[in-house]
Amino acid sequence: MKGLLAGKMTRDHQFDERDSRRNYPIFQGEQWERNQDLVDVLKVIAKEVHATVAQVVLKWTLSRAGMTSVLCGARRPDQIRDNGLTVRCQLELDHMDRIEAAIHERMKYYH
Repeated sequence: MKGLLAGKMTRDHQFDERDSRRNYPIFQGEQWERNQDLVDVLKVIAKEVHATVAQVVLKWTLSRAGMTSVLCGARRPDQIRDNGLTVRCQLELDHMDRIEAAIHERMKYYH
């Protein structure tokens, strides 16, 4: 999602005027705030499991029934390495439930 789920952009992030993400609704106004609420939950879980937000998102995605692969973008070698380290990320049932609840809350307002 254009870097949103990497967890590195803060609520007050200002996009460069050349950054095309400025044009996407998920990075504007109420959608931005609600997406940041979701990322806040992911950040807490990432800290608990000693992983990055991106690793938590990848692990959650791979843990879904029927999911056999995940496509994720990487521009730098360290991002590829970090994505690979997702195999070390351990999510307990409580973590999964909290992620599900946060996604459900976010989706109530999606438009």
